[in-house]
Amino acid sequence: METAPLPAATLQRLAELRAEGKSQRVMADILTAEGIPPLGRAKGWNHVRVQEALQQLEAGEAEQAPAAPPPSAAPAAREAPPAPTKMEVQIHGPWIKHDGVLWEFLLHRVWDDLEKDRAHTLPLKAALPGLRPPSGPRDRAALCAALDRLARSCVVIDGESGLLRVNLTSALIAAATSEDVVNYQFPEPLLRLVKLPQQYVQLQELLAAKK
Repeated sequence: METAPLPAATLQRLAELRAEGKSQRVMADILTAEGIPPLGRAKGWNHVRVQEALQQLEAGEAEQAPAAPPPSAAPAAREAPPAPTKMEVQIHGPWIKHDGVLWEFLLHRVWDDLEKDRAHTLPLKAALPGLRPPSGPRDRAALCAALDRLARSCVVIDGESGLLRVNLTSALIAAATSEDVVNYQFPEPLLRLVKLPQQYVQLQELLAAKK
């Protein structure tokens, strides 16, 4: 399914933020605050939608770039293009739809640090806004219950990425809470998945679809 092209004004704003050295997470916050419509039917931006938009921007820039002059010598044999990524993503366990909101909220908070450190610490008060309990108060007990369901749920990834056969099983998160702090991390196999836009979108759709 092809993504509809973004308006030229949106691409120009993305180019400006990229030139300023903004991270994808900061770009998402700025674009949402400025009321710029994202890709698809989403109401706001996140790092994945920014990543997809930047890919569209870079593709447009590549088309506008001047063609390279022909080489004087005969060109070397070109390598075959990489095989497409085809992977199926499933989630099993006791998680509920509201837990998916919390999971994405926690991921979004540390997106820029995923490559640097797998262990993250967040004040309890800063984690509560991502909580959407189906009933009852939004408090530490509800947060612990949601994290427990996420930790006991797993993602199953099966398919091919290029020439590599992928068959992985990973917990959604590992987490522990104290009186006022949440400590959590995303398992290494899952980090590989969230860095692939197409598969991450599949994961988002699964988290949002459960009733």
